Amino acid sequence: MFMKFTYVIAIFISFFSVAQPNLDFDMDVTTGVAGGYAGVTYTITNLSPDPISNLVISHPHAVITLFNPTPSTLAAGATLTASGQIAISGEYNPLGIILGSTQAAISGILNGNVVTELSDGISVTGNRVEDGPSEYQGYFPQRYGVIYVDVDLNGNYDNGIDSTISGAVINIADQNGNIFFSFH
Repeated sequence: MFMKFTYVIAIFISFFSVAQPNLDFDMDVTTGVAGGYAGVTYTITNLSPDPISNLVISHPHAVITLFNPTPSTLAAGATLTASGQIAISGEYNPLGIILGSTQAAISGILNGNVVTELSDGISVTGNRVEDGPSEYQGYFPQRYGVIYVDVDLNGNYDNGIDSTISGAVINIADQNGNIFFSFH
């Protein structure tokens, strides 16, 4: 009788136990400039005692939405990092800031079974969010749309250092010559 009772309790506990995750997947996004990119850092850790193979990151907001990190097989307890980018565009905000939120997933093969984990993000307050999105900001640089010579070669317009080019015209067109934008 005692053996049957122990067996029933063991089955009951197994129904209500929470499976431990096999992967830890953190995703951090940097601030970027409108019309440019925000950098993404993916950090993947194998929490299982066995290797996980065929790792694939799926990130619908990234420039490359589906890719295999290198290496695509992660040994037990090992960690790897990979990089990506998110294009930043959007409507102009009077504050000059664009707010975004993004999340990715990773999947792989563990002992013949597919395992999947959502990315753990960073909130606007800088806290790690378990299986949650990463919040990021884009901003419009000072003098957005101004044509200038980048004297100090830092990739940004610096008032008093870089010089603007007045009267210049830039046309943005497709491969057939159809003009979409014209900046003066």
